[in-house]
Amino acid sequence: MTSSLENFCPVLSNKKKLENQEKCLECLEVEKEWDVDRLLQDLNTLKEYVEGKKLTDREICWLRLLLKEQDTDEISNKFYLSKNTVKSDLSRTLYKYVNELTGKKINHPLTVSKHLKEVGYRKNPNNQDIYNQEENSVSVFQSFSMYLEKVLCFFESGELQKQIVESRELKEEFLKFAEAYKQLEIYILKLQSIYQYKPISLVEPSINLTQWLQNRFTEAEQALWLTVEEIFPKKSLAFREASVQRAKQIQLEDLKIAITLDLELTDDKEMRILLGLYPLESQTKLPKNITAIVIDFNQETLVEVSTENYPDGFIQELFFDPEESFTVEINYDDLSYRENFVA
Repeated sequence: MTSSLENFCPVLSNKKKLENQEKCLECLEVEKEWDVDRLLQDLNTLKEYVEGKKLTDREICWLRLLLKEQDTDEISNKFYLSKNTVKSDLSRTLYKYVNELTGKKINHPLTVSKHLKEVGYRKNPNNQDIYNQEENSVSVFQSFSMYLEKVLCFFESGELQKQIVESRELKEEFLKFAEAYKQLEIYILKLQSIYQYKPISLVEPSINLTQWLQNRFTEAEQALWLTVEEIFPKKSLAFREASVQRAKQIQLEDLKIAITLDLELTDDKEMRILLGLYPLESQTKLPKNITAIVIDFNQETLVEVSTENYPDGFIQELFFDPEESFTVEINYDDLSYRENFVA
């Protein structure tokens, strides 16, 4: 049993409780219904292309659970994680990859299997339907080619406008050409949604914090990281004297809050960071349902803080090695702000 689990769900197979290992067998049923090998190959190709690495064990396991149409509550229970952590990790990883693969917006666990089924990853489809669809695609391209050839001949004659006015047959040909072009455009969009990867939407730029310690803030200011005084003109916050501080205002619908970063190097050359979150303007208190999550370069959650017990704001201490990357994510209801950094 253990070897099978390691093949399919290596993350859960490492759990000590047999209960979790038995639950993990649910994932094996996915193999009967889905072309998992092809799906993983395509997702790995996409992720390697844009990020230089393959899906993690946890991402593979979660994908199987999503194909079983399990929601964030069920996944969080299996992994002993909070629902917000699971939701955040899915939004940052699998939702993005499946969105790029299918061209469909993914914002809920149940939409993953729905859209992957639509693009053909579900097993046992009607083979005749697939054949008909392929035949139809070929027919569309052939029709378009034929009508394009006719149109080019008319252009070469130099009397296109006159012939269009005088010839009913030519008008009909142009209508057929327009319809063929419309159908071709639809098929091209479908192909692009499946095969055309768009790395820009997956790879977000990182703010280089070492530049701040070197008193270089051009990149920071372009990303709207300003001085603390600019963000808090009427409020005084306590910072360390020898450190470097910057602040940024973010807006989640009608909520305005500020993130602060307070940086210094330790004797061991680590970067010590104090991450702060505060209310802004007329918002004197932070809502209770804000969570701040810090994620490392392996997409693992390092810290998760809720504002439930910190209505006036909070400070979280973090340590990073030189050139270590991390992400700060702020969640408020269904809204999310995310920014990448490198120490």
